[in-house]
Amino acid sequence: MSTVQISLPDNELDFLQRYAQQQGMTVSDLIAGWARRLHARRQLHPQLAAITGILPANLDARDDYHRHVLDKHQ
Repeated sequence: MSTVQISLPDNELDFLQRYAQQQGMTVSDLIAGWARRLHARRQLHPQLAAITGILPANLDARDDYHRHVLDKHQ
């Protein structure tokens, strides 16, 4: 496990220490949990990942949709 030193205003550190204590954890546990949640947000659901990339990167869906609507109603 690695360590890191961060600088925080005293009032922010006090808040984190109180909050962590109320939750029965350490400030390190609190920050590690926050990092895990951020990391989890970045991962795609496996079903979504399976279809990712099937559309061309240069697709302008909004423009294509507008063209479709114009063609449909002419």
